[in-house]
Amino acid sequence: MRTLGANKEKETIMETTARKLPYHADLRHLKAQAKDLIKDWKSGKTLAATRFRDVSPKHQGQSNEDVFKSNIGLQDAQFVVAREYGFSTWTEMKEFIELTDKQRKNPNDLTEEYVQKVQYKDDSNLDARIAFHNHCKSKGIGLLQQIWDWFPFRRKARILDVGCGNGNFWDTYGGDDLLGMHITMLDTSEGMLDAAREKLKRFGDQIEIVHGNAMELPFAAEGFDAINCQLLCHHVEDKLKVIREMHRVLKPEGWAGVVTVMPNGLRRLFDDHCEVCPGASYPEFEDQKHWRNREGELQQVFPKVESRILRNDIEASNPDLMVNYVKSSPRVDLFECPDEIWDKLRQKFQDEIDRKGSYEMKIEYQGFVCRK
Repeated sequence: MRTLGANKEKETIMETTARKLPYHADLRHLKAQAKDLIKDWKSGKTLAATRFRDVSPKHQGQSNEDVFKSNIGLQDAQFVVAREYGFSTWTEMKEFIELTDKQRKNPNDLTEEYVQKVQYKDDSNLDARIAFHNHCKSKGIGLLQQIWDWFPFRRKARILDVGCGNGNFWDTYGGDDLLGMHITMLDTSEGMLDAAREKLKRFGDQIEIVHGNAMELPFAAEGFDAINCQLLCHHVEDKLKVIREMHRVLKPEGWAGVVTVMPNGLRRLFDDHCEVCPGASYPEFEDQKHWRNREGELQQVFPKVESRILRNDIEASNPDLMVNYVKSSPRVDLFECPDEIWDKLRQKFQDEIDRKGSYEMKIEYQGFVCRK
């Protein structure tokens, strides 16, 4: 498997149970927590040694005495605090707080930077959505199967996956040899690419991992037979630029398969959240043009665009996975939602499941095959 782009050497991080970051997190208060940890360490408090040993790889396996003899500074304590709140580094936590505070000042217009660095810094939110869909019972053919059956993949083709996420599509339908295809996986999220690298390692050199931006594809013109682009366009600020870039890197007679979600079906989950959480808001569901204008944009660039509605009516019966799906939205960090609110939402889902046997959603996606 080849990897291109910004592939930073990863430090081994020990697993720890994360605390919940306060809604109005203040870096000054968090830095004070790190300073208090240093004081406790200098005072020889056992809990301080335990916190360093539980979180920091360099103190793993050390005795309390060894930890107290170690050379520990403020940066080490900040690392521990960040890890305890579920972040890989202090810098990552600081960036999260600053981006979230900035986005809260204009909550109705999510920036691409916020979505990329908060929602998709790793594949945990995507995994929550995949787990939800995997659990749900489809009343017909599932979405990914419909895509696999429709898009004209052919043996030994050279494919570019734009906004590849964690590689779930190819992991599910790639079989043993990906039909002999060579897949170039592109995403802006290093966390997503790390997950894709792990999921798809069985395919060896048939998979190429590239860190890059869909608006500036780092490839020469006319290098790919086909493009797979699923559930990306509604996250991108300059959609036409992405479409033009896809057209540029396609070979003559090449095709691009594009899928985007419609808001109506999954909206039920978020409407129920708004009922139990007064501060919750999901304005993107009100902007129908935001979702329905893909075909016109594609036709500005591609001479032939075939479209169809992909229906995926589902029945959900696990309220925990349903709550996790709502929590995976990039908006949940923009308003205060304490644990008791999530408990109310979980109970609301459970009540409908008890009454009707399941929680039904009629979901529609728009699919396009665009030919150069």
